[in-house]
Amino acid sequence: MPGEIKSTLELAMEKIAKLPRLTREEMREQRERELIPRAEAKAARFLSGELAAEEMAAEISRYEKENGEIIRKAFVEALFEPIAAGDAEKTVRAIEGLRGILDDDFAEQVIGRLEAVLGEYQRRRQHGTAEMEAQESERLRALGISGSAIRPNLQESELWRQREIELRQEFTPKLNEIKKDVIVQSHLTGV
Repeated sequence: MPGEIKSTLELAMEKIAKLPRLTREEMREQRERELIPRAEAKAARFLSGELAAEEMAAEISRYEKENGEIIRKAFVEALFEPIAAGDAEKTVRAIEGLRGILDDDFAEQVIGRLEAVLGEYQRRRQHGTAEMEAQESERLRALGISGSAIRPNLQESELWRQREIELRQEFTPKLNEIKKDVIVQSHLTGV
């Protein structure tokens, strides 16, 4: 009928019908753009101590199927960030978070692997620190600077920062392997 008055709903439906259909991959990307920031924000709140492990686990369990997979992956990625960055305080919290979102047996396996990698990293870092302090002390003595109160400040040393970066880069693949296993396993178990 010409001159027929259409409701707002009918007009909106016509506009929607004219929109191009999204592919399955485009729909997943759209969900990721929506869900990943939510998961990252919740993980950040957990890592800062504002959110309990139980609350984080409950948040993850709210999502099912593909959305749950996206959320779990984003949480795991966010929990591994402070571990990879060497943030000791947040690493403890991240490990607590992994315990909260993984089933007990798998969590203990993952945490055991993480502790082994982090322990080796710490041993290597301490050894490197001792070596670098000795080198810096020797350099200062050669310049005529010595005494029991003189300690080299490695945090100001560009060489030390470079060695720390190299050491982290050496351990990053090991952490990434553990993270990948957690993501795959959490997807399979629906944690």
